[in-house]
Amino acid sequence: MSLYLPKLKRVQKVAQGERGKSFMSTDFNYADLGGTGGDDAQMKRDADQKVDGRDAYVLSGPAGADSPYGDVMLFVDKETFVPLRVEYKDKDGKPFKSFRALKLKKFKDRTLAGESVMENLQSGSKTQLEILRIEDSKLGDEAFSERALERG
Repeated sequence: MSLYLPKLKRVQKVAQGERGKSFMSTDFNYADLGGTGGDDAQMKRDADQKVDGRDAYVLSGPAGADSPYGDVMLFVDKETFVPLRVEYKDKDGKPFKSFRALKLKKFKDRTLAGESVMENLQSGSKTQLEILRIEDSKLGDEAFSERALERG
C-alpha cells in the first residue's frame, strides 16, 4: 500500500506490518483504508438485518492475515452496497472498533459514506470523517502512479 502526502509531494510506502497503525493520529488505521478488514475468501453471509431503517446484508468472518483485527462483521446496504456499519473485534475476540456511515452521499452513479465515524470501543475515542466536496477527474490511472504523484 502506498500513501500520497500532497504537502510533502512524497509517496510513502506502508509496510504490511504497519497496517494496524493509526492513520494520521485518527481512530482509522491503514488497514481500514484498504478495504473491509475481513478475509474475503472466508467471509460468510448471515441473516439480513435493518441498519438505521435500511435493509442490509450481513457478512462475518475472520480478518485477513495482515489485519490488526480478529473478526469482522459488515452490514452492507442492499440498495447501494455501501457498508453502513462494521464491527471489529481484536485478536482476543473482544469488541475493538465500530464504523458507522452517518450519511450517504450520491456522486454520479455511485453512493459513498458522505459522513462516517470510527469509534475505538476500548479507548473511547472517536474520529468523524466527512466528504465536503467530490470532483470528477479526467485523469487516467497513469496519473496515480507513485512517480506521477511525486512529480505533481
